[in-house]
Amino acid sequence: MKATMDITIYHNPRCGTSRKTLELIRAAGVEPTIIDYLSIPPSHALLKAMAAAAGLPVRALLRSKEAVYGELGLDDPTLSDDAMIDAMLAQPILIERPLVVTPKGVRLCRPSEKVLEILQCDTCASSVSMRSVDPSNGFADSGRCFRGSYRLIDRYADFARRVEMTLDGRASVLNPVALPVLVLSDFR
Repeated sequence: MKATMDITIYHNPRCGTSRKTLELIRAAGVEPTIIDYLSIPPSHALLKAMAAAAGLPVRALLRSKEAVYGELGLDDPTLSDDAMIDAMLAQPILIERPLVVTPKGVRLCRPSEKVLEILQCDTCASSVSMRSVDPSNGFADSGRCFRGSYRLIDRYADFARRVEMTLDGRASVLNPVALPVLVLSDFR
């Protein structure tokens, strides 16, 4: 069953980080609206609003690794936000990806796990987040809701190899090093 949370990802299918972010969204039980921003870039106003909502300067959405970045002189620190946005809309490859919009906020998902900050568990509506398991006691925070995590961990094979769910609902580490695991940040 897919969750009803409204999520939009500005996606480049050739980008590994964008593909991994999309996998994480789907692993949370949500099928997002996927916008191929190279074909359908956001409007000037929307791009500016997404930067503001993400708490980022417009320059943070500008992809400096592209050759066209240097060719257009976009490394000039005196460029206005509007000039940078105009360049991104003229050359959408300059838009850093992936941008994800949910009711909980906007994130530039680099690394892809940043998307977890703005997802919700479709089982109990708790927020999904990344935490590191403490190897000294082998458990993530106890008392947290893990009902949705069973399915998340099953779907995300990388975590399934390293984490097992115990009968009392805590995640225990199979490998005695600090590993990232999916947990839900809200108490239930």
